[in-house]
Amino acid sequence: MPALANLAIALQEAGRREDAAAIFDFDRLLRLRVIETPEGYADLGAFNAALRAYILNHPTLIWDRPAKSTTLGSQTLELLTGDDPVVPALRRVLRGAVEDFVAQCAARASYRGVVPAHWRLVTWAVVLQSGGHQSPHTHPAGFASGVYYVGLPDEVGRDAGGEAGCLRFGPSNTNVIGNRSQGGFLERLAMPAEGLMVLFPSYFWHHTIPFTSDDYRICIAFDAVAN
Repeated sequence: MPALANLAIALQEAGRREDAAAIFDFDRLLRLRVIETPEGYADLGAFNAALRAYILNHPTLIWDRPAKSTTLGSQTLELLTGDDPVVPALRRVLRGAVEDFVAQCAARASYRGVVPAHWRLVTWAVVLQSGGHQSPHTHPAGFASGVYYVGLPDEVGRDAGGEAGCLRFGPSNTNVIGNRSQGGFLERLAMPAEGLMVLFPSYFWHHTIPFTSDDYRICIAFDAVAN
């Protein structure tokens, strides 16, 4: 998977945009949808409120966790091992999302990864504060990765450029305020929304755009990895 991520960047550096697009096939391999309300919850708002409380009180949530891409934010360790009542529902939601991704995307010729016969989920939460962002990265341990948006500030997407707090795929090199140093590279912007699930191959480069707000940007990130 890391080789694919770097190959696509190298192809673009060499001016081979069409070859890179066969790897970074955003139109076919990037999946966005609002999830259905999990069983046991009145609506998505109730589910997200339960997730928010679980995350903000999680014992492993620490500020600027070392060796991670998060800046001006907190990150947890594994979320699916707790005994909170929301955990089984979260597990079903995430596993169903990966199963759908495999069914819809993994058989496509443009998907270059290998789907193992047996896989498991690795999950964590990211809580960003004002100015928070994640630098460009991939998820080398996984074959499919995703983000679920639990809570968002009103300011997301409402800056002059309409990109604050958004998720951007494509470039592997940016500066801390989100400007691209690889102009002209293939890219795709995903606008967060509470209840939105985003699925993508783990070799897709991605990063987040900083935002300004007094509220938290809360999401759950996850990888599907071989057992």
